[in-house]
Amino acid sequence: MLEEKGKITLNDVKKRIDEMINQFSEHFVDKRYDKYGNEEKVVNPMAIKSYFFSTQENDKISQPIYTIEQMNLLFNAFVYTIEQINLYIYPFAADLKDFCKMANLSNEDLINYKNNNSPEMKNLVEKLYDYCRDSNLTLAQNKIYNSNITVLKAKSELEIVERKEPTVRVNVQAKVPLEMINERLAMIRNYEKKAIDTNEK
Repeated sequence: MLEEKGKITLNDVKKRIDEMINQFSEHFVDKRYDKYGNEEKVVNPMAIKSYFFSTQENDKISQPIYTIEQMNLLFNAFVYTIEQINLYIYPFAADLKDFCKMANLSNEDLINYKNNNSPEMKNLVEKLYDYCRDSNLTLAQNKIYNSNITVLKAKSELEIVERKEPTVRVNVQAKVPLEMINERLAMIRNYEKKAIDTNEK
């Protein structure tokens, strides 16, 4: 299977995805109109996940081992699929789990690719993480996705860590002697008295 995948070009993959987009639009997208006559598409996001990102049973192999070229092809196919779904079907954020389904990998497998392979493979998987983060945050910023859920997802799945605010500690143990306070108050009173005397003259 891997040998066959290695011979597939990105253009072959794009052609197949375009066919899938057309078929999905024809069979799984309902069109409705609001009270102003504007067309609205009604799509079940789970249908998108099942249709575009689930590998076929006869395509599945146990513990696939991808070369950098094969992983790069999968990454580009994933990006193109997300772009086409957003363009022609429905707003849809990239998800690491969907990529894993497409590549027949577990989340642990993907982490291993990121941590235990060549620098080129690590950089490619980091690009995948970055793409998924940007996709989710863009939809949240445009108020298409719920921002609170997106932040939660970003922390739990996409490894986004909030910047910690600096901790400010105030030392409240210092004590000013009562005599010093009285001296300062006396100085202030003297200054005020001189200022009043000067104005009266």
